[in-house]
Amino acid sequence: MSYNEAETRYYLIDPVLRDKGYDDITKLKLETPAPVEAIGHKGRRAGAGRTDYLLCVQPPSAVKPLPVGVLEAKKESADPLQGMQQAKAYAECNRFHVQYVFATNGHLYGEYDKTSGLQHGPHPFKDDFPSHTQLTQRYFNDTGIDLNLPQAALLFTADSKAYPKSRYYQDAAIRACFEKILRCELEQKPCRVLLALATGAGKTVIAANLLWRLQEAKRLPKPALFLCDRDELRTQGYNKLNAAF
Repeated sequence: MSYNEAETRYYLIDPVLRDKGYDDITKLKLETPAPVEAIGHKGRRAGAGRTDYLLCVQPPSAVKPLPVGVLEAKKESADPLQGMQQAKAYAECNRFHVQYVFATNGHLYGEYDKTSGLQHGPHPFKDDFPSHTQLTQRYFNDTGIDLNLPQAALLFTADSKAYPKSRYYQDAAIRACFEKILRCELEQKPCRVLLALATGAGKTVIAANLLWRLQEAKRLPKPALFLCDRDELRTQGYNKLNAAF
């Protein structure tokens, strides 16, 4: 009798991930929260779907992990690529701003690489699935960002103590900004980043944490300018930043 999905994760997938260096909660997050959808002025609702595994990389000196991939698990008897479309949907909507999408039945796995847009597999899961070290190197190869260099500390800075529990997409938005900054610096281009988010998405908290993390990385050389079209937005911005700083 073959394992169901929960048994497949426990008996087949988890031991392999531990052996490959995903051996603590900073490198592997389980059952991440379902996505949140904006539905109007200050309105939010929980969407469908949770990722089974969120794969993270973290150099020894980093204070927090960096999500780079999602892994969708299916029962042992299922097609190893059955969960690929579901996992790709998580990545295609930039849910966690990850580069790599994997799906497995515990024996074989497939993958989708957002950088190349190509899907591969199935491959033997135990032998071929990338280790934590290999995934870190692969991230460097695909983005050009060496996570061991001092400049990359920007990606691993923690949120302000005033807003320590940012939503998944808020953290993803900040990391996307920082990756863009690092890529522009590598290419010696001016850094320009635009974030557009729905009403109720917490843009002011994002701004506060983004500026806080820039300061923690010693990347905030001058004051930030906020342009507001209403007094209440100016007050809201001031209060959020005042709490963070």
